Amino acid sequence: MKIVYISDSTLPSRSASSIQVMKMCEAISHRGHTLTLFVPNLCDPDMSHEDVFAFYGVSALFRIERHWLPTTLGWAVGSVIYALLSASAARRARPDLVYGRFLPSCYLTAVCGIPTLFEAHVPPSTQRPGWLVNLIFRFWTHAKGNKGVVAISSALAARLEAEFGSMKLIVAPDAADVVYCLKGKHARKEPDQTLQVGYIGQLYKGKGMELIEQIVRKCPSMHFHIVGGSESDIRYWKRALADHQNVIFHGHVRHEDTEEFRQKCDVLIAPYQSEVRVFGGGKNVAPWMSPLKIFEYMASGRAIVCSDLPVLREILTDGQTALLCDPMKPEDWEKALKHLEANEKLRIGLGESARQVQATSYTWDVRVKKIYDHVEDALKTGL
Repeated sequence: MKIVYISDSTLPSRSASSIQVMKMCEAISHRGHTLTLFVPNLCDPDMSHEDVFAFYGVSALFRIERHWLPTTLGWAVGSVIYALLSASAARRARPDLVYGRFLPSCYLTAVCGIPTLFEAHVPPSTQRPGWLVNLIFRFWTHAKGNKGVVAISSALAARLEAEFGSMKLIVAPDAADVVYCLKGKHARKEPDQTLQVGYIGQLYKGKGMELIEQIVRKCPSMHFHIVGGSESDIRYWKRALADHQNVIFHGHVRHEDTEEFRQKCDVLIAPYQSEVRVFGGGKNVAPWMSPLKIFEYMASGRAIVCSDLPVLREILTDGQTALLCDPMKPEDWEKALKHLEANEKLRIGLGESARQVQATSYTWDVRVKKIYDHVEDALKTGL
């Protein structure tokens, strides 16, 4: 199958969306499809020298084609121009399918009759400008080439149906690569060794650094490793925790190298708050998110302590694949970490259970198979 994937992600960049796009393109290509990825002609200035495929640790199995998105004209005008250019290029390419995360482009290709699948990560009303994106999505549901919507969580699928009525929906949570070789196996800790606790991700509001600050203070017997964050955020939190020697900020690490840090930890934490903003700002995505971090944590085979949010219970089971804690109660996190510190068997059991679930249900290949089984049936039946 000849496929065009349309995204508005900046490549390369530190955003999770760019990682997800590249991993999906690789997994689609693994199925034998010929794929071209359309992205804006934008690049993080600090990463302009990077080879895109090497930066994400992705095989160069597909082509990347860049189209003009003029940021000097404002995001709205720039997005319209990019949508027109990318949709026009997709039409000229004559693909069997367009798959995308950028709704305006997907709407235009579907209107042209090109079989199109749109992947939704948030309700349209939470994007800017909400009323316009809502309107485009409503039109999209009736477009000739519409082959369905991929929703990253059951909560998001329910929200879409509540707002727009019944539609062709595929619920497909995000995923991670399988970690075939666990370096250090289960990281057995000697009684006199310090528990190593890791966090990998952004440090802006909603991701949980405010909670981590309190946990660091409550658990002086443990070492905390923080990977990621902008330079300004790192400077802020280093000052805030200057009086504590049990936390290390490692800064930004290439995505392909983050597994090395996970393997060095005994426990990984995901202290999401009840309000979470995406990279670069925006509205709250906590009710329907499907964080890449969770699946990468699961793949690492390490014990996980995570915020107890309804959407995360779609993936994690308390006491089986993770310990789930109230994000508003630092004392619950302290209790969970100290319990894991004292109980090696529980740490190993949680990590192994999570790893098995991820390897069976939440790999990129499994995700793509689920989506494309639906697409191939739809294309055969003409639905």
